[in-house]
Amino acid sequence: MNRTRTAGYVLVVGVALYLVGILLPYAYFHAPSTVPGLPSTQPEKALSFLGPLALWRAATPLVLMLVVSLVAFALLWPLGTPTLLGGIAVGIGAELLVFFLGQVILALHPPLGEAGSVTTGPGAYLAPFGAFLVVVGGLLPVRTGEEGVPEAEGRMSWGVASLVGGVGLIAATYFTPTLTSAPALLSLNTRPLHWSRPEFWLALAVLLIVAGGLWLAISAARRPPPARLVGVVAGFAIFGILHFGAALGELVASSPLNPGPGIYLGLVGSGMLLVGAVIVGAGRRSPRLAGEPATVSP
Repeated sequence: MNRTRTAGYVLVVGVALYLVGILLPYAYFHAPSTVPGLPSTQPEKALSFLGPLALWRAATPLVLMLVVSLVAFALLWPLGTPTLLGGIAVGIGAELLVFFLGQVILALHPPLGEAGSVTTGPGAYLAPFGAFLVVVGGLLPVRTGEEGVPEAEGRMSWGVASLVGGVGLIAATYFTPTLTSAPALLSLNTRPLHWSRPEFWLALAVLLIVAGGLWLAISAARRPPPARLVGVVAGFAIFGILHFGAALGELVASSPLNPGPGIYLGLVGSGMLLVGAVIVGAGRRSPRLAGEPATVSP
């Protein structure tokens, strides 16, 4: 069994574990109840189909798992460029892992403190492990041939500009209110420096996107970027589009809440990031077609 097929199987296992993890409780809130018949323990799940906004909240993880499943299918068939497909899985899995860890940390360490106690559930372990396997599966495919040469410098420059603009908008998103009546998710203080704060994991998720987008932009400006890196940034962008799109839909459906500019910045920035990755990826062509020897990007 080669590494590409192994990667496909690892992705399938990762998707299954992540889905089971978000369907099971990741935390249990224990509080004394004075109402007869009301349980004193309330489970908290990452994915629930109850409530009027359940569709919007379930859309992001389910669609992302569908994308990763399609990547796994393409690797098992096989179809496409394995490293590019694996990179998409890496980008999605990394963001899911960091965001879910932040969600668990928020439950275990509420910012304002709550009465009672909180214990972890099986979902707190299964979902992160599943996301970790998605990252591992995405890293398994190896380069099997040429990485390509720039097809057109003008096209590459447009891709680089889109990448840089998308990175800037996404970074600005988290320092801009996502609700008209709420502060920004991140601010210039020491909270993102403490791992026990959800701001730490949110800042880490943003840092991954910014670092990956800038790395791809710099690489594309100098030489043909690795296919895996293109895929990683595309995975980041797909995550962002679904994440901010679902958040916008949920806020619009909640009539008392009005979306702030941060939601739109994140949605547009993620779109620009995806467009930049597509342009950069399309600007690579086979060295054999260009009459040059095949090269493998380090």
